[in-house]
Amino acid sequence: MNFYFTIMAPNLSRLELGLTDQVYRSFLSVLTCYVSKEWESLCRRSVPMAHVNNIEFGPAARWWGPGMNRQPIEFDIVAESSDKKSILIGESKWSFVENPVIALKRLRQKAELLPLAAGKKIITVLFIKGTSEKEIPANVFLPSDVLERLR
Repeated sequence: MNFYFTIMAPNLSRLELGLTDQVYRSFLSVLTCYVSKEWESLCRRSVPMAHVNNIEFGPAARWWGPGMNRQPIEFDIVAESSDKKSILIGESKWSFVENPVIALKRLRQKAELLPLAAGKKIITVLFIKGTSEKEIPANVFLPSDVLERLR
């Protein structure tokens, strides 16, 4: 449905005129942005569907605002645990991440500045398109993991 209203509906006149090459080129120019937004949405939807580190989380949302250092920060995925003792903070990247361990460490440092995390156990997660690493670290989710969680 989102694809139709984002890509097809604005181009109906061109499609009716048979200008499919124009529509296709237009689509290609926004494809990466469109897919990354959809990926982020799927990742957020997958959070409450299965435990992470044996912890059950509620619905996830985006978060942005001032950190504890008063600098603006933004997170793609934030969810509170059902028992309110933990907070899941995640990043969604529709790209290949060469070193997920380093990315998780950076996310952890950033997550410690989140005011909502004060006094809670912080669980950091990455949702990525892929990596060249042979062993995928814990709390790194690939597309197959997200789809499995959504089943």
